[in-house]
Amino acid sequence: MAYTTVTSNCTRNSFKVDELQEGCLYYFRVLAVNEHGVGLAAETKDPVKIAEVPMPPSLHWVRVNKECVCDLTFQTTKLHKGCQYEFRVYAENAAGLSLPSDPSPLTNAEDPQCVPSPPSKPKVIDSTKNSITIIWNKPLMDGGSPVTGYNVEYKKTEEEDWIVAAENTKNTEYTVAGLTSGAEYVFVVKSVNKIGVSDPSAHSVPQVAKERVEEPTFQVDKEMHRTLVVKHNTSFTLKVQFKGKPVPSVMWQKEDVNLKDSATIYTNDNSTSITVEKATRNDSGKYTVTLDNSIGTAALTLDVKVLDSPGPPSKLSIKEVTKDSLILTWDAPDNDGGDPVKNYHVEKHEASKKAWVSVTNNCHHLTYEENAEYFFRVRAENYAGLSEPKDINNLFMVLFLVFIESPEFDLKNFPHNTVYVRAGSNLTFEIPLTGKPLPKLTISKDNFKTITADKITFTWDPPVDEGGAKVTHYVVEKRETSRVAWSVISEELEECYISVEKLIRSNEYIFRVRGVNKYGIGDPLESEPVVAKDAFGK
Repeated sequence: MAYTTVTSNCTRNSFKVDELQEGCLYYFRVLAVNEHGVGLAAETKDPVKIAEVPMPPSLHWVRVNKECVCDLTFQTTKLHKGCQYEFRVYAENAAGLSLPSDPSPLTNAEDPQCVPSPPSKPKVIDSTKNSITIIWNKPLMDGGSPVTGYNVEYKKTEEEDWIVAAENTKNTEYTVAGLTSGAEYVFVVKSVNKIGVSDPSAHSVPQVAKERVEEPTFQVDKEMHRTLVVKHNTSFTLKVQFKGKPVPSVMWQKEDVNLKDSATIYTNDNSTSITVEKATRNDSGKYTVTLDNSIGTAALTLDVKVLDSPGPPSKLSIKEVTKDSLILTWDAPDNDGGDPVKNYHVEKHEASKKAWVSVTNNCHHLTYEENAEYFFRVRAENYAGLSEPKDINNLFMVLFLVFIESPEFDLKNFPHNTVYVRAGSNLTFEIPLTGKPLPKLTISKDNFKTITADKITFTWDPPVDEGGAKVTHYVVEKRETSRVAWSVISEELEECYISVEKLIRSNEYIFRVRGVNKYGIGDPLESEPVVAKDAFGK
């Protein structure tokens, strides 16, 4: 037999041979070469057919044991599953090592295969008068070969012979049908793989073929116990899973509402649902579903919250108008739509235009052009959306004129020391004042702006603490210091000043003011006594 040299320059312990003819048989050999010459050849024992994957030649032996082996047996580990191995053994004495034994036959590293272990003990989960349903768990060991199916067998408890109900079924649940009503049965299951059939499992608990009864129960998760929040004019569905034998009747209820007219209810043997279309705030509340059969009852309550957009803000007013800015104020909506107002949107349009333009969704201070007329409106926003402006009263027009200027004093040349004046003499002083239009000027001592023999004008500041609600108006009263009774001057005063007329000359008066909000009337603030007389006693 002639060999053909494939390569004479291979420095590794592997080499790929190309250009072989498919279907032909080949022998291969390898010879080691060093500076002293060529060694003996290692040859393949059997011819290799090119259509198959050839096994590499046994060119390198690896010692398995690290310590001496005194027995005639040895267990080797850390093999690669599916690979083929050869083994050989040396004997050793004081003189040294023997020649190696002949190699062992090629052996695949794989687990030995056998029939699987039995499945777990079958458990009865349902029954009727003619059938019984059982379940079981997979075997702990598959015998080195995957389990392909299960055999199910049964018999009456008083009989000896087993009846095969199913062979090689793939599932771990099976319903045995065709049973005698009222008879008692036991069941076993066997595992199957390609090697064979396992021993039978332990017997199931005896079960009579009869209709199974079970108290109704709900099968819900934690999410079902949370409040369902939906927006106004959208639909929502509440679906609940349940079980019970016999199948329970189902009833949905909501206080003061006939759900059969306002909702769609669907029920089958293991679930029920209710759907409400175009939900409104009236659809908020508790929905109770009740199950009932001959064994017992069960009830479950689900919460639904329908959110609407809030009502419009109220009492829109304008303050501190200058030539290029203003401040808008308003009250929160009376109806928040079921969810707190989180924001306000301010819109404007010029009197010469119709389109509304968004100014801001967090308004505090606005800036505008001079000589322009603007309309304003405010809308509240919550989770459900934006409110609508209430009515035309929510629209305000403001004219920003070039001649509007805030009033200002020029006190640069005004004396800051105390000025002494003889009683009965006249006092005249001039203070430069600017403002467009010309501001109204009043001179006061403390809170009393004007004091004459028949008229007193005084002011006050709003309360620091409004009691949790905006002060809407004030009640003003007076009394003479010589009397105890108070008389009402005004009960619906919205400003923080008042002029009291028709006083008695030279009488001494005390005034008091009380703030009013939606919760009631506050404590009074009293003035110092003041005499109704003209200046300098005239």
